[in-house]
Parts: sequence; structure tokens; C-alpha cells
Amino acid sequence: MAEEPRRTSTRRAILSYDQLKKLTVESGSEWPDLLVKDYQGILQDTAFLADETDAVEKDLTERVEILEYKSFTIVPTTESLQISGFQIIICKNTNPIDVTLDPDALLDDEAHIKRRGGVVNVIGTIDGFTNKKINIKNYSMHLVFDGTDWSEI
Repeated sequence: MAEEPRRTSTRRAILSYDQLKKLTVESGSEWPDLLVKDYQGILQDTAFLADETDAVEKDLTERVEILEYKSFTIVPTTESLQISGFQIIICKNTNPIDVTLDPDALLDDEAHIKRRGGVVNVIGTIDGFTNKKINIKNYSMHLVFDGTDWSEI
């Protein structure tokens, strides 16, 4: 993929005072010294600001890519189920249900489990413990997978 022409990976050309003065003389409309110096200063400021903008754009692009990667699906349920990464499970059950964590989870997978109704048993290893129970109404768990274990955040 070709870089945009104003990216810092390509060198910006700024004419020296002598080069700019020579061009204006050769064009037949010589600029006064003060105008050449002002023009040069404007070009240098523009190059500096463009470098700063490139850095901000790069950071913003990386952050947007991360957010796009973490696109969550909201799953309302009244029955037991198994989650997969990047889901928000909203449990509206009246009787106890089981929410089983993904046994094939990948590094940095996340899940949220919210209890709105009856008890929710979360099946899997969380922070070294096997299975957890959400027994407080309206409590929610935010879980992340570190490649080995699920952790409650």
C-alpha cells in the first residue's frame, strides 16, 4: 500500500533561502528578502505541523483499529448458553441458568455477563477458581482472557 504523499516517511522538501531567491529571480518576478524569509518560515511551520498531524493520525488510526476489533454482540438470554469472545450476555432468567465460558477462547477475548433475573452460574476457570455464581441482582462481570485464564476485571 502506497503511503500518502504528506506522510513523514517521505522527506518534505523545503527550499533554502538561496534556492527560493534564485527561483524568484529566474521567474522574472524577484521577491524582496523579507518576503522570501516569511515564505520560508511558513513552509517550515507547515512541515512541522504536518509531522505533528501525522503522529496524531497514526495514534488515532491504531485506536480505531483496536475499537473495530472489539466489536461486542449483545445477547439477551433466559436460558443456559456458551459464550464466545466479545459478547455481552444479559441474563433475564427467572430460574438459575449456566453461562459457560468459551473453552477455545483466544488471547484478549472479552465477555460481559449481567444478571437481571435469577441466579447465574458462570462455568469455567476465573482467577484460578472453578465456576462462579452471580447471586446479586443487577451485578455484572467483565471478563478478559489472558491466553491461559479468564480474569474478572
